[in-house]
Amino acid sequence: MLNDLSCELVKRLFHYEPTTGAFTWAGYQSSKSRIEIGSPAGSYSPKGYLLLSVGRKHYLASRVAFLYMTGAWPTKLMDHIDRNPRNNAWSNLREVTRSENNRNKGTHPDKTSKFRGVSKRDDKWLVVIRVIRKPKYMGQYKCEQEAGRIAAPYFADISP
Repeated sequence: MLNDLSCELVKRLFHYEPTTGAFTWAGYQSSKSRIEIGSPAGSYSPKGYLLLSVGRKHYLASRVAFLYMTGAWPTKLMDHIDRNPRNNAWSNLREVTRSENNRNKGTHPDKTSKFRGVSKRDDKWLVVIRVIRKPKYMGQYKCEQEAGRIAAPYFADISP
C-alpha cells in the first residue's frame, strides 16, 4: 500500500469519526462517482480490515485514520489494541513495531495455560517469555497461578 495520498485529499473525500472509527464519504472522487455523501466508505478484506479505495489504490483504514488525525502517514505498523480489525476508533489504534504487534496476538486454542508465557511441562508450569525474539527462561512452578503472576508483568501492556 502506497503512502502517496495526502491528508488534504483524505479530508476532502472522507469524514472520520474518531470515537467510532467510522469512515463516511464527504466528497466525490470524480464527476462520474455514484457514491452518496454521508454513506459508509470502504469495503472489508477477507481478514476483516476496512479498505478505503482512492482511484485504483486501496488503503487500510487504520493507516488512513492515523493520517487523518496526525497529518502524517505512520512510519510503523498500526495495531488494533482490542485485536478487532473492524474497530478503527482512534482510542483503539496505536503505531507499533512488528515485535510489539506480534505480542498483541491471540493465543492458540491448544494452549495449556490461561496465562500468557506459561505452559505445562510434566507436573510443573514453565514460564518463558521472548525478549527481542530470544526466549528467556523465568523458572518452573508447581502452581499455574504462581507462574501466571511471574509472567504477568511482561504482558501488562497488551490485551488479555
